[in-house]
Amino acid sequence: MLVVVTVSSVSAGNDRARRAVDGDRFPAASNDDTLESFLDRTIVERRDRVRRLNQGIRSLLDRMTEQTIPETDDNHEPSQQLQTLPPDEPDVPELLEDPQTPVSAPEAPRPKLPLATPVTDRPVDRLAAADNLFGAGDIQHALALYRQLRQADLPEAERRWICYQIACCQRRMGEINGATKDYRELANDAVNDAVSENARWFIEVISQRHNLSSNVQNLTAILQSLEEEIRNEFAP
Repeated sequence: MLVVVTVSSVSAGNDRARRAVDGDRFPAASNDDTLESFLDRTIVERRDRVRRLNQGIRSLLDRMTEQTIPETDDNHEPSQQLQTLPPDEPDVPELLEDPQTPVSAPEAPRPKLPLATPVTDRPVDRLAAADNLFGAGDIQHALALYRQLRQADLPEAERRWICYQIACCQRRMGEINGATKDYRELANDAVNDAVSENARWFIEVISQRHNLSSNVQNLTAILQSLEEEIRNEFAP
């Protein structure tokens, strides 16, 4: 048997299904109702629901405002029935009269530092300390310590080393005359060692620098005189 399904029957079935779904969301409309009447009725029903909701909220607010606060008297003493704080709860601190007054924080506990212990219980080697200062570039303090050691009763080798280091400190600080004097004292000594050899080498270096400085000064003076003659010759 052949079943023929027309397009109109399918469309009618779809319309019925759509109305069934829409009926769950909107009130069902009769066949005589037009689209405008259906929309108007839906709007009216929604307004009624909103109005009932507003009335319920308003009645709730009215019941809340009906609860009045009992009148109090400033001179009335509090009754014994007032609720107090439990003994285990701390009391609320009173407010300061001036809230802008800074409140100082409690001082932090000071750490307990260990007692200072001496680096060594033996006498300090002042010559080694002076050499360390010289090697570190602290020429001024090294020179002061060397000069103190120069007055002490020390062996000949240490005395010569101290004299040599004093001359080196003076040379580093620009005291050329004092350095040259100490270098010559070591160079003319009867002991011929590395200290005497270094002293003679520095004397030669100082002499060459002195001669070079003198030559530069002489050449500078000659150039200045030549420039002056040229300016005078070609002056307008």
